[in-house]
Amino acid sequence: MAKEVIKKPTSAVTKSKPAAATKTVEYQPATDAQDSGDHPIAITSMILGVVSLTALGPISGIPAVILGIIGLNKSPKKGLSIAGIVTGGASIIITFIVVAMLFLLFIAGGSPVEYNQAPIQPSPLHHTVYNET
Repeated sequence: MAKEVIKKPTSAVTKSKPAAATKTVEYQPATDAQDSGDHPIAITSMILGVVSLTALGPISGIPAVILGIIGLNKSPKKGLSIAGIVTGGASIIITFIVVAMLFLLFIAGGSPVEYNQAPIQPSPLHHTVYNET
């Protein structure tokens, strides 16, 4: 059995095109502001870290540290992840220092006035000075 080769007929238009007129255009996706190379987890870590310093303390500081550690592994750029870890960690440390100081001030230090103390009695010497006459 012989192989049959079928040739496609070529049109006159493709033959008459000069070689310089044909060029290949490669598709390049449009770049936008979100394509900065930072992972969304790293961005979220930094935002939570800044919020934890201003308002929420360890409520957003702990997730900022956790997401920052995850972002270090996932993002090619490490800056935002490190910022989230530092700001979240700083807010946690500041919160613990403030809570410890308040504990020492109000609970462990006691009250400056002891309410169980007996009233001060005048000394006998003081009493005899006024009764001389």
